[in-house]
Amino acid sequence: MTDQEKIQDQRDRLETYRKTLAINLQKQAISGSATVSPETMHGIAEARSGIHKCKNTLRSWGVEVADHPDDEQDPQAGAHPFTERPKHHTSRKNTAWERRSQMIEVDVAALRQRLIEYFSDSELHDISFDLGIDYESLPGQGKRERARELVAYTMRRARIAELLEECHRLRPHVDWDDFNRLIPSVQAQHRPHLAVSQSQIALWAALAFAFVLLILLAIFRISSLPPTPVTPTTVASSPTPLIPSRPLANRVKYTSTDAWFSFELPEGWKPEELTKSTGGPAFNVEQNFSPPDNLNIYWKISITLIDASQLNISDITAQKLEQLAQGYISNGYHNLDNLQINDTFPAPDLQAAQVSWTCTFPTPDGANAPIRGLSEMRKHGDMLSLTTVYLPRDQFEAQKDAVSAIISSLEVLRAPTPAQ
Repeated sequence: MTDQEKIQDQRDRLETYRKTLAINLQKQAISGSATVSPETMHGIAEARSGIHKCKNTLRSWGVEVADHPDDEQDPQAGAHPFTERPKHHTSRKNTAWERRSQMIEVDVAALRQRLIEYFSDSELHDISFDLGIDYESLPGQGKRERARELVAYTMRRARIAELLEECHRLRPHVDWDDFNRLIPSVQAQHRPHLAVSQSQIALWAALAFAFVLLILLAIFRISSLPPTPVTPTTVASSPTPLIPSRPLANRVKYTSTDAWFSFELPEGWKPEELTKSTGGPAFNVEQNFSPPDNLNIYWKISITLIDASQLNISDITAQKLEQLAQGYISNGYHNLDNLQINDTFPAPDLQAAQVSWTCTFPTPDGANAPIRGLSEMRKHGDMLSLTTVYLPRDQFEAQKDAVSAIISSLEVLRAPTPAQ
């Protein structure tokens, strides 16, 4: 192509951009600035960008080019919300998006096919514009080739995570999470901010770990119960024996030995041995309290603290707390006879969830003692607590206010650490 042909090509492009700009400006005038569509505003911004580029190219070749009044935006009009870009888009070095892009592995062929399937060529143009990428300068012709080059461009410049986020915003019903897999070598070290579904994955991973921990604790608790005497003859059915009452109304403030937590403990009750456990990303402690007599298996207060600082629970909902609390009871007490979850409900402040449950304990005469328990899973910053009170079912209603007071009195003073 001769120099004159290049000049004429740029003039033709300039004229095309100005015609496109005129059409979109007319649409804007008809619709009004407040109701103009995003496509129209993007078309205006794209046309002006092309005009600016063509004029600069021609002038760099020494060709005089006249300015048109519509070539530049009226400074009095201000930027439109669909064309105004945040400042952080112009400075991308060492950003969270760049670090995230370097940590994920992407099936580029599958991503290209997903773009072709769910976006039109015009929409891919808009996505590129929103990311500050000149769609027209990408190699290739047509949507298929441009989609391939758009993926390749963002991969080369460590911006693939930003492209995925934009796709998720425009097509939230499409599953984009399969392109957000961490590279295995950094999976255990990095937990950057992603879409909501990634937080859910972290929560369920923490839940699975907690289940295993509570199963072990339940096995330890059951193994410590006194053995049930074997009667030489068959015992005829008889009414459930009455277990002596243990009033909970008189309480004193108790602070754990390591000053991790405090709560209102019924007078005369004593703490049992503190259990510490380290595994996965969390450190956990559990302490039980019981009355000082041989019937203490029917009366128990249990407090478990879970260090959840690595589990990303800041955005956990009340519904998730309900599921988590129910899972703790179902798995932690699954060895108890006739365990049944009766109800699960959020606390009034939505920072906790409570679970009402029942089971049976064997009695010395071979009968079964119905037990009722109330457990609360509560958030304390980066900590989770599980407070449980259980007692004979026929005495629960009379003391339910005291049970609620004991549970609500729990204060987490500081996070437990393995070294303490």
